[in-house]
Amino acid sequence: MAAERPDGTDPIADGWAALGEGPWLRARSHFEYALAGQEAAEALEGLGWAGYCLDDEALTFDARERAYRFYREAGKDRSAARVAAWLASDCLEFQLAALSAETRRRTTMTIDTKPATSAEEVVESLCQAYASAVNASDSEAYSKLFAQDAVRMPPGRPLEYGPEQIRAGEQADYEVARLEVTSTPGDALQAADDWIYAIAHIEGSAKAHADGAKSTFRATKTWLLQRQDSGEWLIARQMWNLKPKAAGSQTPARRTTGRPPRATRA
Repeated sequence: MAAERPDGTDPIADGWAALGEGPWLRARSHFEYALAGQEAAEALEGLGWAGYCLDDEALTFDARERAYRFYREAGKDRSAARVAAWLASDCLEFQLAALSAETRRRTTMTIDTKPATSAEEVVESLCQAYASAVNASDSEAYSKLFAQDAVRMPPGRPLEYGPEQIRAGEQADYEVARLEVTSTPGDALQAADDWIYAIAHIEGSAKAHADGAKSTFRATKTWLLQRQDSGEWLIARQMWNLKPKAAGSQTPARRTTGRPPRATRA
């Protein structure tokens, strides 16, 4: 089993708590202490999150791949699937961030009648449309950003297929809390004439309707954009990771189920 401290405290629980509070190096040390005794899937998954928050690509992939294998060997298929989804997102995020500017190609598009002449401008326009829809709690406008055969992959939750399921999932979030977000482009790659890989960074806050409780969150969105016959660019695939805020923020501690708070899924 994972190592315990002489005082009986649980380094895995301490690691998850540190992730939620923001001192990510401390979280890493907690998980590494737990793993000193024997490898455990939950400690490895936490170590992968610490690596992700620290932008340590090697640590992120190594820990998550090992966590996936341990979950599979233990027959915990849902946990293994959760880690596999993060690995898929990591592949896009880390690899796209490393692509050189020379590989990027120009294209044209129109979103909200604003002309754009490059992949970067496509993503910039989409970020603006995305934030406008979320900040207006307009699930209908939000769903119109997605192609008819789009798939949205919420963290730790079932896949959503097509604009109607995506609209319903987004509306459920709006019924829980009032969301305010800013969305900024992180990267854009013209992979083919009609396809763009993109990364967007989200900073947001949520105010619960039930009791007015406030929380803050960060997210990194990975988009696969497809140009439609009309020339409009829409989201064909969307997945994202949630990152806890730095120390002092109101972000809730990460749950060991791998499911972030419902109100921060936008």
